Amino acid sequence: MSKKKLVDDVVQRVESRRGGNRTWFEKLPEDLQAELREVRVYFLSTCRKKRPFAVAIAEAVAERGFEKPGEQAVVAWLNRAD
Repeated sequence: MSKKKLVDDVVQRVESRRGGNRTWFEKLPEDLQAELREVRVYFLSTCRKKRPFAVAIAEAVAERGFEKPGEQAVVAWLNRAD
């Protein structure tokens, strides 16, 4: 019986658990993620207030049938540089 290397075992365990800690954004389909990235680019280029944008984004996501993200989670996403 061959034994797995410890590093391989640990990496496999981490990879198998990744799906459970996805953010609200990562749970959305790719096409909606792309649209939200466009919204973020617009937001960043106009220097608008974050809270109204976060609330509007959360409402728009919920209206499309997805779980409504929290305001602070959306603000954190707006602040991300990716």
